[in-house]
Amino acid sequence: MKLTAPVQCRQCENAPCVNVCPTNALVYRDNTVQLIRERCIGCQTCVLACPFGAMQIVSKPVKQVELGPLTVRKTVRVAQKCDFCIDVPGGPQCVSVCPTKALHIVDTGTLEEKINEKREKSAFSLPPDAFC
Repeated sequence: MKLTAPVQCRQCENAPCVNVCPTNALVYRDNTVQLIRERCIGCQTCVLACPFGAMQIVSKPVKQVELGPLTVRKTVRVAQKCDFCIDVPGGPQCVSVCPTKALHIVDTGTLEEKINEKREKSAFSLPPDAFC
């Protein structure tokens, strides 16, 4: 049986990949980590720094040169990552196409509320002598 699972960028606030990029090709903008491809030199430092494995290096064709009967394609290696569909109306497309509806966008405030609700529920479900 073959299983697949997405490895998505967590859009870290203090992103290790952003901190180690020597060319500032990765920037934190609009609460997301964004890649400026033109600055990327394909050094793979971001791949090594990402604790979640969300960074990849891909080969990107740049130009094609004809040398008589031969055609040479020049490629460069650049970083690639989820950009949170920042320029797409409706936000991240992975959420809208997930067949099981397992993906959700949750802001930090909502996440904190859910955590506090679970803590309260857990605290009140314990017997009174559990705190002694």
